[in-house]
Amino acid sequence: MIRFRSIRVKLNVLYVLLTVSWMSVVGLSTYLYLRRALLTSRAETMQRREQRLEHYINDTYAHVPGISLRDQLRYFMDATVAPYDTLEIFDLSGRRIYPDELPHPSIQWPEGICRQACFGEVTLDGHRMRTLKHAAQLDGRPVVLCLAGSMDEHYDVLDRVIRSFLIAAPLMLIASVAAGFLLSRRAMHPVDRMTSDARTIGIGSLERRLPVPDTGDEIQRLAETWNELLERVDLAVGRLKQFTHDLSHDLRTSTTVMLATAQMALRAERSSTDYRAALTTIANESIATSRMLDDLLAIASTDPSQQEVVLLPLDLNEVVEEACEQLQGHAALKHQHLCWTSSAGAYVRGDLPLLRRLVTILIDNAVKYTPENGTISARAHIEDSAVVLQVTDNGIGISPSNRERIFDRFFREDPSRAHEGGRGLGLAIAKGIAAAHHAGIDVISDPGAGSTFSIRFPRYVPEIQVERRPKRLYSALRNGA
Repeated sequence: MIRFRSIRVKLNVLYVLLTVSWMSVVGLSTYLYLRRALLTSRAETMQRREQRLEHYINDTYAHVPGISLRDQLRYFMDATVAPYDTLEIFDLSGRRIYPDELPHPSIQWPEGICRQACFGEVTLDGHRMRTLKHAAQLDGRPVVLCLAGSMDEHYDVLDRVIRSFLIAAPLMLIASVAAGFLLSRRAMHPVDRMTSDARTIGIGSLERRLPVPDTGDEIQRLAETWNELLERVDLAVGRLKQFTHDLSHDLRTSTTVMLATAQMALRAERSSTDYRAALTTIANESIATSRMLDDLLAIASTDPSQQEVVLLPLDLNEVVEEACEQLQGHAALKHQHLCWTSSAGAYVRGDLPLLRRLVTILIDNAVKYTPENGTISARAHIEDSAVVLQVTDNGIGISPSNRERIFDRFFREDPSRAHEGGRGLGLAIAKGIAAAHHAGIDVISDPGAGSTFSIRFPRYVPEIQVERRPKRLYSALRNGA
């Protein structure tokens, strides 16, 4: 079944249309050229006949007495003029001198005396005639020559050309349709083969790749692009499977801990201290589970950059200070030194909750992947027309091959460190938040030498002093206030 919307049919139709257009242009141009050439040739022939007539009358019989002009003209016509050619001679008043009687109906000659040769075209007794009218001197008297010559042979040539073209055109059209179909089929064969192979690739066979023809053309680039896409999908699905496995394990572990703690507390009467310890364990597991669900909700919305972002002027120093104060206790558990520095005028336009989360993710990652007694620093400073946020640690670092991949969802450089709490979502969320603020994020890192994450925000210069916000009371929140 022919699908008229397929590329193959469209190519074939386009090829046929181009062929028909080309044939039409060539045919019309050939016809017009031949017609003009034949008409010009006939006009030149008649002018030469006029010259021979003048030479015949004025030179040949100039010194022969006793022969009238009519007799000279009759001799000329009998000797040189074709059966369907006509000659009429008029004086300047319009009276016909030759012949006395016309053997055919009168010809409609061009108007006027025609000091310059006048050409025309008439039909006489079914014959197409080319006419010439021109003032001349014959036998010493001024006359008007009127010549008419048959053009039947010329038009017969044109008719044969037209008939030949009308016979050849359908044959050429059929040949062009067949050639267009074969060419389009051959051109689209690699695409059909790629389509057939692509349909056999499913979620369980993403490791398969399309064959890449070594042609150096668009088909090769298409196959290579599809294989690159399949590779990215395969990696994403693999990370998603690993993430699902890890998530299931974490949720099952948290649920088991909370359930076991609650059951143990309910089996017998216990002291308030034991109950408080059990509730503390359940609360900690609930907090961990809640954070896990928050990450899932953030990643389920595709990107934080697709959330509604409210950009307001704010001091990035305050956001860094709040995040560091919030994570100070977490760093102290590993005997780490967490410090931050401020730089005056580090104003940006940003969404406060999103920026808090961004800075928290970077510092929290630094705490996780920096060993005990390590050092972590955060600062916001001005560079040219940008405000740069930097978080530096002397932790385990990142291998060069993974520096770009760490911003992919569900990617973890070392899956064996799942106990650290990472699920491969934090840096992907951070990158999305940076993109929502028209900021770029990059990392400088070497294995064993630590990492420095930098985010460049467009700098905002406020017209008036931005009022400093009240500090958040993390200590009160930690104490349950």
